[in-house]
Amino acid sequence: SCGKVIENWSGKGGHSIYSDNLRDGTNLGGRAKFIARFDCNPSTTKATDPGLVSWTFADLSTKTISGSHSDCFIALFGGERCKSDGGVYRVSSSWYTGHFG
Repeated sequence: SCGKVIENWSGKGGHSIYSDNLRDGTNLGGRAKFIARFDCNPSTTKATDPGLVSWTFADLSTKTISGSHSDCFIALFGGERCKSDGGVYRVSSSWYTGHFG
């Protein structure tokens, strides 16, 4: 699933315990590190906070390296893409090698 946008993630396989993490933009325990918010409308969005980092789908695609456990990024959304809490995460090596999805 590296380089992909995953919708309705909170409703799959017991991931609902991470709903607060998606809302707050925080790490998913030792499974994944929060990297950035996902910019759903890059041509219309203007950063109002210079410290706010966001990634576009192009960023997600280009920064993900196929077959690399240290460069696996995913955009996770608790519900519908761009209409629910979520962000971009770097998947941990252990989750990359040990997770079935």
